[in-house]
Amino acid sequence: MILRKTYVSHPHPGAGTLHKCVLAVMGSLLVFGANILASPLQAQPQKLAHLSCNPEGGDKDKAPYTSARFVNLLDHTMKLQIDGNNESKSVPTCLKQKQIRAGFYAPQRWRMIEGNMVFSIDQGVHRNRVELRGLDADATFEQELVGSVQLRRDAETSPKYTIAQIYSRKPRFPVLRLEFNANRQGKRDHVWAVYRNGIGPRNQSYKSLGPVSGGFDNFSIRFGEDNGIYATFNGVTKFFGTNFPKVWRSQNNSIHYKAGCYLQKAGDCEARFKVLRFQRVMNARIVDQPFAKKSTGNTTAKAGMAGYETIWGATRPARDHALDREALPQ
Repeated sequence: MILRKTYVSHPHPGAGTLHKCVLAVMGSLLVFGANILASPLQAQPQKLAHLSCNPEGGDKDKAPYTSARFVNLLDHTMKLQIDGNNESKSVPTCLKQKQIRAGFYAPQRWRMIEGNMVFSIDQGVHRNRVELRGLDADATFEQELVGSVQLRRDAETSPKYTIAQIYSRKPRFPVLRLEFNANRQGKRDHVWAVYRNGIGPRNQSYKSLGPVSGGFDNFSIRFGEDNGIYATFNGVTKFFGTNFPKVWRSQNNSIHYKAGCYLQKAGDCEARFKVLRFQRVMNARIVDQPFAKKSTGNTTAKAGMAGYETIWGATRPARDHALDREALPQ
């Protein structure tokens, strides 16, 4: 711009040459600037391409459905979701239940490794996720998500991500999720229970459940007990009850589980599940989901209870959270 102003104010015989030079320089700058502006948009799809689904089948050693340990869970799973484009309102479906039960898997994102069900994200960005999404369950009954998970920790790992949650359909929010956080309030590598007190923005409560061990850590999220929700991690239990009956436990509501890797900050994530079950608590027993409602006059019976294995044994004493660890393989 300075050269152009000088040329207009003080013309001279070589002005034509100077004008051409200025235009050339300005043109180069415009092209360079355009490339700078365009490069992030051009690079972004390439950066996120690693989260594409690319399902495969035919290898029983890699297909989670071929493992007896996860058959019941996957029978009650709606789909595998893989989101590489931050589609928070409508997460893309990678595998539907029919494909999961047919033995399909996502080779780099969701598969069996050494007998464990593994979820993986490499170089992900905020809101990227690889998650199983469960079938809807009646929110008026006690439900429980139980698992045993090992989380990879290294320099490339995301400092903040969710590994499991109970999600509400109406209103559409996570009721409680388990979040790994590398550094929050001076606590390093802790898992936090994050409860939503209501539907307003930032209306959440955080409670630390303790640090990850480096090995397999046992956890549970128990929905509906004592008109609230309990979160347990390696024997440490926290309770949340604010607005629970009013907001979450409604006859018009349903809940479902989600589990896997859901990034809250950029980085890698690998979650290896040795155990993962979503179950209904009924009559001091825990049985596999789901139940079908069957009307019997003025009462409601539940079909499907017989024949299901309970990891707690025949009965479970109410509110005995020490069993959370004892019931899972160490």
